[in-house]
Formats: sequence, structure tokens, C-alpha cells
Amino acid sequence: MTTKKCDKKVIYHIERGIMRFVEVPVPCGNTDPYGSVALCPKCEHKRKSINERSAYINSLAPSNWGDF
Repeated sequence: MTTKKCDKKVIYHIERGIMRFVEVPVPCGNTDPYGSVALCPKCEHKRKSINERSAYINSLAPSNWGDF
């Protein structure tokens, strides 16, 4: 099953230097500059399921190199 991806962009203001900010547009559903998921207001309801899926995947990963 394929779902149509949102085409909107989320704007982030990143500080570059002293009191200088740059607008960074990030496509909805991609990783934002802070390492989280960028979601537009229309898709914000998906955040809980995305976080739950990430937590599940991380729980399957080995905790250290000795687990291999």
C-alpha cells in the first residue's frame, strides 16, 4: 500500500552567526535541522505513530557490540 506524500514545506529559522537567521525549507516528513521529523500542521497528527515506530525499531537494535 502506498500513501501519497505531502508536498508542503516546513520553514525553520536557523541562526547563522550573531543575530543572523536563515530560512531553511524542509519537505514535510523529512528530517528537520534539529534531527526530528518536520511535519506541516496538516500532517501533525502522524507524529505519534512515527515516534512509536521509531521506538520499536530502536528497541530491536542491539544495545552494544557484544550483542552481535
